[in-house]
Amino acid sequence: WMLTGDKHMTAVQTGRLSGLLKDEDRVLTFAVDPDAPEAQQRNDLALAMDNALREIEAMYDGDAPASLALARESYRAETGPDMDAPLLDVPATTRDIHADAPSPVAERRRAIERRDSAAKKFREGLQSMLRTHAEPIAPSPVPYAVVVTGRSLELITRSRDLEDEFFPIIGHAATVVCCRVTPDQKAKVVSMMRRRGALCLAIGDGGNDVAMIQEADVGIGITGKEGRQAAQAADFNIAKFRFLQPLLFCHGHTAVMRSAYLVQYTFYKSIILALIQAYYNAFFALSSGVSYFDSFALTMYNGCFTVVLSMLPVLDTHLPRSVLRRHPRLYTLSQSGGGMK
Repeated sequence: WMLTGDKHMTAVQTGRLSGLLKDEDRVLTFAVDPDAPEAQQRNDLALAMDNALREIEAMYDGDAPASLALARESYRAETGPDMDAPLLDVPATTRDIHADAPSPVAERRRAIERRDSAAKKFREGLQSMLRTHAEPIAPSPVPYAVVVTGRSLELITRSRDLEDEFFPIIGHAATVVCCRVTPDQKAKVVSMMRRRGALCLAIGDGGNDVAMIQEADVGIGITGKEGRQAAQAADFNIAKFRFLQPLLFCHGHTAVMRSAYLVQYTFYKSIILALIQAYYNAFFALSSGVSYFDSFALTMYNGCFTVVLSMLPVLDTHLPRSVLRRHPRLYTLSQSGGGMK
């Protein structure tokens, strides 16, 4: 993901130069006319989402995820032909009046009810999939990228229906570029993804990235020409962007494995202490509740007897740094809690 305040074409060129956008990627753009009325902007954005969902479903060749089908169903119910019917249609002559003809107002009301029902069904279905993790967020078989402007993003974050329809599109994209976004919108994007169950890492180098860094699960600040505002608000501070790889693949992986070792050892030594007490009371103290250890031994158990092994994770290295950097797939071992198994 790239969130920037640059213009549309500048952001796209930056994405291509940095390797985020590849030549073979299909780019789906969501942009609205800033001078158009808000109602027209919402309609144009909804139509663009429908066209994007059609393209993505075609990429899957009949094996599209359930969330895409739900989004298409919600859109069809919301923008069906009944929604375009006028509120009042006056007949030209008395011959056009039929006693059993439905009222236009009633038809409009039923169309609105169908739209609300479909939107509710879509939200419940999507939330159910996210709760059960039945459909993980993963790129599509055919790589595609999403480019969204700040105005479009503002409309999406202000509408629950648009957000629900937009999430399946970005959830399966290989790259997402948000251009002309404000610092507040950057934070809202991170908040939106976190509400959907994603674990977010945000990295920035300027004061306009502070809100995004603080909203993310993990914030990384880069010290540079933009100052130290981002670095002071972040959880980690690096001097250059290229240090992100060793921070995640080497330091992050090693820290998780060390923490896993320490947690397991803490449980181990506590269980050993409890088993000794239980064995002594069951077979020697006749369940009298007498402690096998005196107060001094219990005090020194954690403070002296086991402290040496507790310090071993400081020096422990799961794998050499060269191996971790050569094989990035090992990072998934720490993500899945491999050190706790």
